[in-house]
Parts: sequence; C-alpha cells; structure tokens
Amino acid sequence: MPAPRTILIILLAFFSWRCYGQDRIVTKEGEHIECRILSVDSNRIVYRLMHQSPRHEIARSQVENYYLSRVTANELEYLNRPEVEFFSLKFSGALAYPVGEFASMDASSELSGLANRGYQFCGEFIFKINTCIGVSALYLSQRHGFNYQAVTDFYNQQYGGNFFRASGEDWQMMGGFAGINLNFPFPVNKDLSFFINCYFGAPRFTLPEQVIDISPFSGLPSGGRIVLEHKETNSGSFLGGFGLRYKFSEYLAFHASTSIFTAHPSFYNIQVSYSSGFTEYINYQQSIQSLNLQAGISFIFYKK
Repeated sequence: MPAPRTILIILLAFFSWRCYGQDRIVTKEGEHIECRILSVDSNRIVYRLMHQSPRHEIARSQVENYYLSRVTANELEYLNRPEVEFFSLKFSGALAYPVGEFASMDASSELSGLANRGYQFCGEFIFKINTCIGVSALYLSQRHGFNYQAVTDFYNQQYGGNFFRASGEDWQMMGGFAGINLNFPFPVNKDLSFFINCYFGAPRFTLPEQVIDISPFSGLPSGGRIVLEHKETNSGSFLGGFGLRYKFSEYLAFHASTSIFTAHPSFYNIQVSYSSGFTEYINYQQSIQSLNLQAGISFIFYKK
C-alpha cells in the first residue's frame, strides 16, 4: 500500500497538471491538445503540455480553433498590451535673460533690478496621466549677477570724481513648483513631440547684499561705507513655456525650450548700516522677470 506521503505527491502532481493544462487547441484534423498557451500571433501558437515541459509550436494554418482560460487570457492581454510612458525625470540648464524692470540698468531708479544675464537649472518629475497630459513637480535654481558697475558709475557721476565703489552678491532664487505638462507627438514622427508646460510655486528669493565704499573727498573727508544687508523672502511665482522633445532612444530624450519666469517679491526690514554707526530699516519690492533658453535630457520610464 502506498505511503500517505507518496499519495500526496501523486495528487499534487495530478492537480498541478490539471490546473496547468487549462487551455485547448483544436487542430483541423480534429485533435484536441490540452495545454498552457504561452503566446499567440498571426503565424503560430506557442504552448507547453505541462509545467516545465519543453515549448511546442503549431502553425495557425493547422489550427481550427483555440480556447483560453481566464487566467491565460488575462496574461496574454497583459503581455500584448503596448508599453506606455509612465513617468520621466527631466534635467535642464538654461541661459536666463532678465527682462522688464529687472533688466533695467538705471541705478537712479528704485524699480531697476540691475540684473545681468544669468543661468538656471531645473530638475523635474513628470507623472503621465495619459498620452498627452502629465502632472509635474519641479525644482528651480536661478542666479543673476548684480551690475555693481552701474551703481559705481552713477554715484561717481553725481559727485564728479572717482570716490565710490560698489560691490556685493548676486540675485538668487530657488524652490519648488507644481503644474502640468502637455506633450503632443507629431503624427509623422512619434519620437518628436511638441510640449507646453505651466507651473506655479513660491520659491525663495535672495536680495543681494550691497556694499558701497567711499573714498575721502571734500564732501566726506573721512570716507566711509554703506552696507545693505542681504534679505530672503518667499513669493508666488509663475514659470511657463514650450519646446520640442526628441527621443533618440527608448529611454532617453533631448529637449530644447523657451520659458518665462515671473515674480514680484517684497523684502521687509532690510538693515542699512553706515560706517558712522547710524542704522536704518527699509522695505523693498522688485519685479523679477526672465526669458530662459533651456536644453537638457529626460530619462523615460514605461509601464504596461
């Protein structure tokens, strides 16, 4: 009499085979093949008779019909489903050109930003809702040099000499944004697409420290120094643009775009100190706008 363990092994093997052989192929000669179908295309059907058994093929021209279990049908539907873009990681560098009041070099006006051409770096995560629409999270870092020569020239012209020298730090802005990314592939070339993006955020802005050193002259025989401290604040901002993306491989794409960055931060209680020992506090607002020419790469990830 077989041992209970032997019987259990036989039963498990039998039911394993029965569970595995749940699909059926009917040939034109009337043969019924109980099997597990692995793949189906217009030319052939690939199947196994049992788990771990060799793979077999049969031409579709020899098949009258075939029947799939629900499990196999689901598996084949998943395997045959095309891969679609799931999310991407996008990295960009840009030349940032100040525009409007931010670009003004009129040192006599409080509205002037005296900002030189700068640079911008962005890292972005894009989650695809469907083929054309994605939601994005973006981190931006941007810097512009401050035109201290314009300040120096202004004061020296006012006092008719070469007594003033301005120096200090740069304009800086960095922080997070969220928004949408619309991507439209060209019908004639699916690897090339046109995209539009629109983001809103509240990055941190740094008003640069500004120092004016004054050499002795008739109006100020002892010379001196004026220091406007650097100040930080957050402000609502908009970043939007458009461009082209080209997939030069399945997982990598190059993009080039143009965008506009705009904000209007307010800085409060900025300390202005004088070498004489006098200190005062002022408030300041600045309209910040830049036109950015960007380029970079994207790493693309897919799902079924």
